[in-house]
Amino acid sequence: MLLKGGVTVIASPGEGPVTIENRAPHWLATAGTGDVLAALLGVLLAAGLEPRSAAALAAYTHGRAAHLANPDGPVRALD
Repeated sequence: MLLKGGVTVIASPGEGPVTIENRAPHWLATAGTGDVLAALLGVLLAAGLEPRSAAALAAYTHGRAAHLANPDGPVRALD
């Protein structure tokens, strides 16, 4: 399970502790950014990563890409 929010939460039923990703900028709450996160996750799963690792890497990459795209504030998903 990947729950996108102010803090992204990653968890698997009966599998270890919950993973928290809180380094993403708050403005990732704009329209379309969840679609970008879902696409990243899909690519990582298709590449063969196990689901929990894929979710954690997707969440991290999503936030890092947002910082690189525009460190000071909102970026549209198309950007």
